[in-house]
Amino acid sequence: MKILKIKFETITLAWNIAQDPVAQKWATSLLSSSTTQPDKVQYTNFDEDELTKTYTKLDENIKKFHHIANSIPQLPETINQDYLNLLHEWFAVNESVPNTLFRDIHSDLHSVEGMIKGIRSPRIEIGYHNSTQNEFEESDYYNFSKIRNFGDIELTYHHIGKDAPALYYSQDKPSENNFVPYTTYSANFFVWFVEQNPLGQDENFWKWFDNNYEWFKNRTGWERRDARIAAGRYKVADLMLTQSKDEILNSLNKCPTILEITIG
Repeated sequence: MKILKIKFETITLAWNIAQDPVAQKWATSLLSSSTTQPDKVQYTNFDEDELTKTYTKLDENIKKFHHIANSIPQLPETINQDYLNLLHEWFAVNESVPNTLFRDIHSDLHSVEGMIKGIRSPRIEIGYHNSTQNEFEESDYYNFSKIRNFGDIELTYHHIGKDAPALYYSQDKPSENNFVPYTTYSANFFVWFVEQNPLGQDENFWKWFDNNYEWFKNRTGWERRDARIAAGRYKVADLMLTQSKDEILNSLNKCPTILEITIG
């Protein structure tokens, strides 16, 4: 069994990588990418005032980016989901103009959106801009997890746009400009520090999906409960607990630099 180790300044953590084909392909992509430092390491929900700080950073970067793409919507004074949906749509339509600011704004947009929806679980996102992309096989969607545990590593949604669950949870309307099915993954991943959080089991989501089913079916060919709807997320590794959860969180609260990522 392959073991992933992340050496932080304050702590070293290790994970058992799952044996399934997706997890193994992810590990191969990560092994190839981890010869360099990650392009992105983002700590979210480790700071009580994080929403204000992230929104301020988002505002500052959008003002800078406005010189490159003056069509990008400017932030309102108060955070609201309608604006975030508009910004999501702008990103989906303007995917051809990415640069470092583009990626930073898109990442902070997702962070702000999660925080205003009440998703306050600490997590770390680690990403590489040029990592190998892999496509999910149809059978892979049956392995999407329906529960999230402390220390789980999950694949990121590797697209500019929203899949069906993201459209629902952001109260957005499905459109050609914002809907992008979850079809590929890369070396990029999240590490979650949450206790048994259920995924993809929201009855209200399925009612919403059924009400919009014909729209999705015409664009995807999905069945009503097609696994490719991807209502959960794909877990690729389990944390090996050698310290208490409190010790781990206390160490990570300092948002330490990652010194090394290895697979062996």
